[in-house]
Amino acid sequence: MMCTPGPPQSNVKAKGQVTVKYNDFETPIFTLIAGPEGVTKTYTAHQGFLAKSPVFKKMCQAESFKEGETFQIRLPEDKPRVVEAILDFLYADSWELSDEGCCVIVDAFDGMTDMAELLVDVYVAADKFQLPDLKNDVIEEMRGTIDGKDRSAEFLYMAKAVYASLPECEDPFRDFVKATVSAYERLRDWSPKAREVFEGCIVDGGLLALDLHNARCK
Repeated sequence: MMCTPGPPQSNVKAKGQVTVKYNDFETPIFTLIAGPEGVTKTYTAHQGFLAKSPVFKKMCQAESFKEGETFQIRLPEDKPRVVEAILDFLYADSWELSDEGCCVIVDAFDGMTDMAELLVDVYVAADKFQLPDLKNDVIEEMRGTIDGKDRSAEFLYMAKAVYASLPECEDPFRDFVKATVSAYERLRDWSPKAREVFEGCIVDGGLLALDLHNARCK
């Protein structure tokens, strides 16, 4: 499936007013192939927008990478919907989640919705493609999905997944986790399942356990 240049239509949407450099639309068009062999999805995007990511910018340089010669970027480790989110952000300079079709429980993490899994995947991809502003957008989306006791376990599943994917998790996400844990502790707003997950994370050890412990002791 070949998508036309520009931000793809998906279960994500851009937000806010955008200032576009129109000459970015005059730059060469690259084909991006997302997903593992056999279940791929193809997109096209302008080099000028891809270059907002230092990683894509290097890939597009013909003298350094084969992608710059073939105008084709293969992303076998990245899910199509995550690549869609990345492209949405590159074209719009901001990103927010649409909850349409995103509330189904998935098996990857017991009790974590499809929406939460998408947020985790986009955050990890934003780190991979060196897009700190997108990471901040994802944190804000996460913050908006975890209000109330019934979402406290899901918050911990998201934190656990991000820490597992990014062993050297950076301060913005860690600050978000610690602030959220402190708020739940202050309000005594954990669900029974969340308490169980919390104690399991402490037992598992590692950076997440340290942050959870420090936040709880504040």
